[in-house]
Amino acid sequence: MNGNFFKIIFDWKIYFNIAFLLFLIWTVVHLIMNFKRNIKHIDIENQDDYSVIINSLQESFKFKKLNTIIAFEICSFYYCFIKWSGNKTSENQYSGYKNSGVSAVYIGLMLASIADVFLILHIYLLINLTGHLKAIIFRRHLISSDKILIRYGLFNSLEIPISSIEKNKQI
Repeated sequence: MNGNFFKIIFDWKIYFNIAFLLFLIWTVVHLIMNFKRNIKHIDIENQDDYSVIINSLQESFKFKKLNTIIAFEICSFYYCFIKWSGNKTSENQYSGYKNSGVSAVYIGLMLASIADVFLILHIYLLINLTGHLKAIIFRRHLISSDKILIRYGLFNSLEIPISSIEKNKQI
């Protein structure tokens, strides 16, 4: 028994790796199928690209914390490299970045990290900052008859029911 357990695990390591790789491939295929189904049923007014990606991930993966991490990574690359124009907006959608200083802060952070651009982590940071800044610009806030939806970049959205505002207004 001395060391035999680890020798057996080491001998079977390739089979564990193949099984894990097959699981990842199956999960990615499941994610792509969910994404295609969700993109066909998109509600333009209530959902945006980030919402479709996070909903597809929630149907594919059962781990909520892992979904938010993977969605952040996918969406930061999506907004950095793929998304170049905004969606059509309606009269009840608003942007919140124009009057805040968030664009200047993010551009300042990007310029500061360009000095060390040769490091891989700084390139990754630039991709995430660019993706997050573009997500702030393209994700619009929504005011509908029953809720207010505040979207801030690649962070979670905040949904406030109108009924709760009316209750607090009476106080």
